[in-house]
Amino acid sequence: MIRFLLIIFIIPFANADQYFYLSKKSENLIEQYLLKDNGDLHLLNQLGIPGGPGGLTLSPDGKHLYFSISNESSSELGTALIGDQGKLTFLGKAAIASGGSGTISRCGRFYFKYNYKANTVSVLEMKDNLHTGRQFQEITTTKNPHDIGVSNDGALVFVPHNGHNRLYQFSLNADSGKLQPLSTPYIEGAKFEDKGFSAFRSLAFHPHKNVLYCTYEKGGGLASLKYDENGVKLWQEFSTVDEGVHVLPTTVVLSPNNEFLFTPNRGTKKKKSPTSITTFRLDPQSGEVISRVGTFEIPAKGPRGIIVDKSGGFLFTSSVKTDMTYQFKINKDGSLKLFKEHKIGSGSMLIL
Repeated sequence: MIRFLLIIFIIPFANADQYFYLSKKSENLIEQYLLKDNGDLHLLNQLGIPGGPGGLTLSPDGKHLYFSISNESSSELGTALIGDQGKLTFLGKAAIASGGSGTISRCGRFYFKYNYKANTVSVLEMKDNLHTGRQFQEITTTKNPHDIGVSNDGALVFVPHNGHNRLYQFSLNADSGKLQPLSTPYIEGAKFEDKGFSAFRSLAFHPHKNVLYCTYEKGGGLASLKYDENGVKLWQEFSTVDEGVHVLPTTVVLSPNNEFLFTPNRGTKKKKSPTSITTFRLDPQSGEVISRVGTFEIPAKGPRGIIVDKSGGFLFTSSVKTDMTYQFKINKDGSLKLFKEHKIGSGSMLIL
């Protein structure tokens, strides 16, 4: 009788390197750091930019980085190639009619931009991952567009406005690149006198469900909304702080496992409220907000950008007023603990 001996070799899993990118507008730089497994940041490279780089946007194929470039008399849209070990190479730039931030279409052929001061939404042409200098369309909306996002299928574009508390919604013509307002061109957000918060500000999208989340900047709130081809419908609303506390939330981000959602709250001297980050627990399958885990006071002042690493173990937020980047450990229950204060400046962040 022949017997076989089965030997199983267990090969330990090695985590892939993570790269942390920081846009430094005042120094005309985009810096690349290695984010180590233990949470430490190690500077790898600095990419000089012909002007001040703004918000960082990843291309659909993950191989290019887009960013606005600001100079005294001009605004441009730039592109960098992401090479081996995440190193950036500047590829080129082209002028845009006015400043502002934006995002790329799912197909990569259009760049959608909003301008907070001009109250406009624009569509720019992209070819071979570079802006051609051509603008397809400019739409005047209402006071203070503050973010722009694209639905998971790429067919819809949403733009929150905190000036008039409206969330605008458009369909995208995939051939022409032009945006068409939906039959209901916008929805209005919560009224401050009723809820204690208002003013739609910033978006985040559930990656698998037709659900988006939007912060309310005035007072401190969060909305979850469901969407289909006809647009968005309000689903849930929550305060980011306890009753009677007044804060100014900024951006919002999901954890990689879709179990938590985080939003930074700027404190206010007038209301004597501290700066903090609020964690919400999500149902990862449906995208429903289950509860508020807690609101955690932080040393940052004026936090805007927020990002979570791919492991879901660390959260970063940048502080405009202190010109620092703060790193937090995310505990299993979603609570936060300050891990490190990085004296590397502040700005738009991206982790690959």
